Amino acid sequence: MEQNNSIQKAIGELNLFERLYDYIRMVDPVNKNVAYYLKPDVTEIGDGEHHCYKLWGKGDLCENCISVRAYNQGDTFVKIEYQADKVWMATAVPVVIEDNKVVIEFLKNITETGIIDIEGKETGEIHKIINKKNRLIVSDALTGLYNSRFINERLPYDIVSSRENSRHLTLVFISLNNFKAINDTYGHAAGNHIAKELGKIIKKYCRDSKDWVARYGGMEFIMLLSDTDNQQAHQVYKRLYKTINNTRFHYGGNDVKIAVSIGFYSMLNENITAEEFVKKAEKSTYIMTEAGKTDKKAVFEELEQKLFLTVREGEVAELLLKGLSNTEIAEQIFVSNSTVKKHISSIFNKVKVKSRSEFISKYSYITRL
Repeated sequence: MEQNNSIQKAIGELNLFERLYDYIRMVDPVNKNVAYYLKPDVTEIGDGEHHCYKLWGKGDLCENCISVRAYNQGDTFVKIEYQADKVWMATAVPVVIEDNKVVIEFLKNITETGIIDIEGKETGEIHKIINKKNRLIVSDALTGLYNSRFINERLPYDIVSSRENSRHLTLVFISLNNFKAINDTYGHAAGNHIAKELGKIIKKYCRDSKDWVARYGGMEFIMLLSDTDNQQAHQVYKRLYKTINNTRFHYGGNDVKIAVSIGFYSMLNENITAEEFVKKAEKSTYIMTEAGKTDKKAVFEELEQKLFLTVREGEVAELLLKGLSNTEIAEQIFVSNSTVKKHISSIFNKVKVKSRSEFISKYSYITRL
């Protein structure tokens, strides 16, 4: 096979590496697939599941994925991993083969080398040490949640995986809007404390290892919910809103009021990038006031601006979401039924929905709080 020969040629000058490492393999870090094992024998992987993380026997994706980091940054990265009672050093090197960018992983069993001090330690303790080191790389120092590096490395895979398996995926976007005001009033330590407490609340809504929450940037957080459609996401959204609304935040003997924005976007089989996914969720946010109540007039004004609705269309949209019929809407705003139908048709075209039920499902959170 021509590609096989090209791969052998590309690694032909790496005899030294072949002697140094126990396994050498080529991976697609975005899809987490192994394409070839280059040592001990050059072997092409056929159809079926050959995920790179399966080697470690943990079942879950690696939190600290150095291969996708090497792929994204065009540099070499190293980490320590474990497999049962063995300790491994993994090195990820980005290479270009036949105009295709891939990553070569070099794996070395270092259990008995003394590179990492494991003498006298139980297997469980060793695993805990390694997990902690790998977690620190992708953790936010302030909140202890995942950091922006983890988002960049993990979210593209989650999108691809959900699309390939035709599964819903939801991204929730949360922003602490008055962080600066909290700092100015109570000091930076207070702002940091509130950010940590908010992060703890959000994290409680992650169900298992397939869900995750991360600090996106500044005082913005994103939560990724797998196998979650729009209706399920709305329920999570309502519970999260109520929890934050009902939580009394304190610092230094003071009650600290917070203002946050929350929104979400659910996708199914959409061909979008990670950046686009985050932006769609961010655009759906609306503001909770410091008292924890929603200014619905402000919400609809924001809805009008984002969707380019006219003032009249905004009025019709609000009444639609309240469940009023065309006739009832016409009576409320003193126009004919035919005019209401024209407004509704224009609204549906702008928000890209085909029916009243789809529109209500997409924007019902405004009226249900």
